[in-house]
Amino acid sequence: MASTKINPTWLGQPALNKRDAILASAQYIFSEHGFRQSEVQVISNQTGISKATIYKLFGSKDNLLLEMVKELFNHLGMLALQEVASPEPALQRLMAIARAFLRFGEENRELCLLILRDGGHCLSEIGPSYQSRMAQFLPAVEPLFAAARKDGALGNVATDVIIDAILSCLLGHFQTWLMLYNAQGSLIEKGMRDVHFLIQGFAAQTPH
Repeated sequence: MASTKINPTWLGQPALNKRDAILASAQYIFSEHGFRQSEVQVISNQTGISKATIYKLFGSKDNLLLEMVKELFNHLGMLALQEVASPEPALQRLMAIARAFLRFGEENRELCLLILRDGGHCLSEIGPSYQSRMAQFLPAVEPLFAAARKDGALGNVATDVIIDAILSCLLGHFQTWLMLYNAQGSLIEKGMRDVHFLIQGFAAQTPH
């Protein structure tokens, strides 16, 4: 049960402050019981943090979910930038980003399931948050994609198109892994197989 979760983690790290403890607790409670069916009081009971403090930090239950989404986007961006800074060849770094995202999904399935299932409750805010993050992210990764194109790995495909295609592929694999395979087997292995197919397709798109 979510109420007996021991040593909760947030984004793969121990929850060392009140804010992270609330987020860590909420991801399990929302995932297990559904966002609308869950009560802030249950989070308070599990964490020992008063409802007043939870509302002071997040404002509302809806905003708590939105903050989870925003922090997830930021965390995935950080994982990507870590791989961008690697000295490996461009295509290997690009594949490493996809692998890091899949590994995160495999290790944080409750959070990812929650956002895929219940993210619609803050859908009007998720889109602008994602687009804002991508606007900051694209200039940092464009040199990586340019290097991969120079190596002949991506053909004449725009960076934002490639990113959208890969993210759609990864999200689809996560849903399939949960719904059809009951989270059994390796999400990374299944996901990377199709990312390889995508990259091969991009490479075939030669300039006109």
